[in-house]
Amino acid sequence: MDDDIAAKVSNLKITEEEDQVIALDEVPESEYEQDLSLALVGKILTCRSHNFEALKRTLNQIWAISKRALFRSIENDFFVVQFACKRDKEKVLAGRLWSFDQNLVMLQEIDEDVQPSNIVMKFCPFWVRLYNLPLRSRSEAHIRLIGGSLGQVLEMDSDGIIWDKSARLRILLDVTKPLRRVQRVSLKGGSSALIEIKYERLPTFCYMCGVIGHIERDCLKDSGENKEDEKQWGSWIRASPRRGRQKIEEEAKAFLKGARVLDFLGTDSELEVKTKGGKDDLGAIP
Repeated sequence: MDDDIAAKVSNLKITEEEDQVIALDEVPESEYEQDLSLALVGKILTCRSHNFEALKRTLNQIWAISKRALFRSIENDFFVVQFACKRDKEKVLAGRLWSFDQNLVMLQEIDEDVQPSNIVMKFCPFWVRLYNLPLRSRSEAHIRLIGGSLGQVLEMDSDGIIWDKSARLRILLDVTKPLRRVQRVSLKGGSSALIEIKYERLPTFCYMCGVIGHIERDCLKDSGENKEDEKQWGSWIRASPRRGRQKIEEEAKAFLKGARVLDFLGTDSELEVKTKGGKDDLGAIP
């Protein structure tokens, strides 16, 4: 669509009247500026048609915001979401990613001077899991370094203990690129290891090319002769929800609290300690 518009405009012979510039900045600011600050631009990442009315109802329901948001379609299959208050808008942004009918809903802040034909939407935050990390490479610095190879690391989920089945990070991914399945890392001694990568709440993606937004039958890279065993992506890169997370975090919190106390007591060879009988007793802390 964008290429068609660019080609059409490039072939036009602009008249003198058409080329006269109208200074839009001379229009005084109004409530419209406030509307921009409380709005997001969005798009459904799919090559198929979708029910826009169902989209509005579904998102208003799952967002659980204080007041219903207003949706309006604009050019090039984009839509604008108008919120009633800043808190609702921030809640929706923080809760990404969102999906509708298993298709990714792209949302971003509005660049007030951009034309719809020039809007680029390619980045979305995902919770990513890293599996099979080497035992000596599970510090926050190690995990952030690996996550940074996928995209901008926005957040790391950690309870302060390095031992877990996987490391969990929120990363801003480029959805125009194939989903990364593994990442090779170097180890001491010249060897290397493959880190497994999985994604939470992963929407529709192609098992042939690994790109989000379409399935195999719509893939331009699918020649029609590919067999099932030649697919390089699959449902196995979806990460299942963590269970029992609250209990694990409570255990870690209690352990770390006790560890800090022991560490503090072990800083001096002799400390005053209260006994059960209420008497003071000096002794060496092992």
